[in-house]
Amino acid sequence: MPKTTAFISITPNLTKESGHDYSYHQSVEKGVRSLGWQNFVLLPKDCSIKNLPDNWIKCLVAREKSWNAGGIRKIFHSFLLAKSLAGFFRNFQREFEGKRCIFFMESFSFFHLFGLTLALPFLPKKNSSLLLLYRYDSKQLGKMLFFHKLALRIIDSLLPPNRLQLLTDSEPLKDDLSQAFGRSFLVMPIPHTDQILEQSPATQASDKIICWWPGPPRAAKGLDIIRLFLKCQSKDAARFQLLVSRKADFAPVENGVDLKVIDDPLPRSEYERWMSLCDLILLPYDASVYRYATSGVFTE
Repeated sequence: MPKTTAFISITPNLTKESGHDYSYHQSVEKGVRSLGWQNFVLLPKDCSIKNLPDNWIKCLVAREKSWNAGGIRKIFHSFLLAKSLAGFFRNFQREFEGKRCIFFMESFSFFHLFGLTLALPFLPKKNSSLLLLYRYDSKQLGKMLFFHKLALRIIDSLLPPNRLQLLTDSEPLKDDLSQAFGRSFLVMPIPHTDQILEQSPATQASDKIICWWPGPPRAAKGLDIIRLFLKCQSKDAARFQLLVSRKADFAPVENGVDLKVIDDPLPRSEYERWMSLCDLILLPYDASVYRYATSGVFTE
């Protein structure tokens, strides 16, 4: 039976295995293939993940530091992203002839969205739809909310009617964004946590209570609170072992918590192993930042 639908994920931030992006799009691919559709994942050219399948294609403008630079340089890279997207579809034009194309992008900034908007006139549109999954609330979008709304209006004008669908992955975030954008949002499942659930419980010979603060050491994830925990000095402190990213650059404290440093980023297999080994996951996240947001580790 010929595949008449192509699902194309655009992943401007997927450069390594850490974070949610890699496992998320692996899970999306499983769902897409279960429907009998073709699946393509478009990656930055500087993606460091090895042994990717042929349908995971490194073709997007490299995720350089310029994405974090000033506005002018970001706009310039938006044009480069648009050019790389248009180039992909020009090279694969025959592959998509006569097929329904569903484009999907998540974990994007306004400048990624701007690049996609610029590329739309050069992409197949007659039988196409666009899915955009927002992960940030209106407060986090801040002043850029106006520009997101403007870009969505332009996208509406470039696509056939009712071909743009906005998504998010929590009910509170859906309510906040629906009100802010004046548009309907659909809530999608969080699909990339099943690997943890499927694992057999791991065992490690240790008389300590193993606590893990996973991920990069960011202020919004409770950096100052973890520092306080590490500095605890008491007869009971030594009962605890604290696992932290090497990037945290913590130093052990005498008569304090036992500090163990692990690599960051971790391969997914190592992440899953530590998840199953530790006794406690420490998530002292900033409530104002994560008031509506989801994070894979919450579900895991």
